[in-house]
Amino acid sequence: MSDITVQITSSLTNSERRVSPNWTLKYFKQRLETITGIPPADQQLLLFTNSFSTEAKDLKASSPQGEESIILSQFNISSSARIQVNDTRPESDLKDLENDEGQFFELKDEDYEKRSDSIRKWKQENKLGRFDPSFTAKKKELKKLNESKAAELSVGSRFRTVNDKDGERRGTIRYVGKVPEIDGESIWAGVEFDEPVGKNNGSLKGVPYFKAKPNYGGFLKPAQIEQGDFPEESLFSDDDDDEI
Repeated sequence: MSDITVQITSSLTNSERRVSPNWTLKYFKQRLETITGIPPADQQLLLFTNSFSTEAKDLKASSPQGEESIILSQFNISSSARIQVNDTRPESDLKDLENDEGQFFELKDEDYEKRSDSIRKWKQENKLGRFDPSFTAKKKELKKLNESKAAELSVGSRFRTVNDKDGERRGTIRYVGKVPEIDGESIWAGVEFDEPVGKNNGSLKGVPYFKAKPNYGGFLKPAQIEQGDFPEESLFSDDDDDEI
């Protein structure tokens, strides 16, 4: 299944995140801790169908052990959904960051840097994200690899995905270049898939890069695709020649 973009909110955070329907509930909670600072065992997850909905569904397993066997697709989470992460700890340190109306305090960056209970401090102590000593080196290496792969790509050529968690996908390369709507530095490959396994129609945030039917377009890092003579192959094809 393709990733979906959902809104993640808590008393102190509000952001859009890409999640995989194949993640287990346990792994998803681990990822949420890096966003909200709330430990998995103390998270209450409420699913709203969209940002305006007032009716919520409690995302939970019958036991903590069961979280390893439940995957997010079982909750039928859509791309327009909002997931509220509540902190069930009555004496949580994070509650000190809220004011009486539940609104956010606006801290200057230098003041936030001094806090010992911030998510940034937690990432620093655990050497996560940009605080990982190898982060910069890995980022430069990946950028170099993508630029090298991008130089080999030709618009109009056929391709297939490699190391794709959603399985092999095929299609046609429609665009190669920078996409400021994603980031201002990386080079991306705009592709038209043979099947509706994409995320858009070739446009991002109203900016058209190529034309494709809804859910047939997508943007991949050049290192994710292999250019070559890959004919169209239906997702529903069966290599078994036996009659059904």
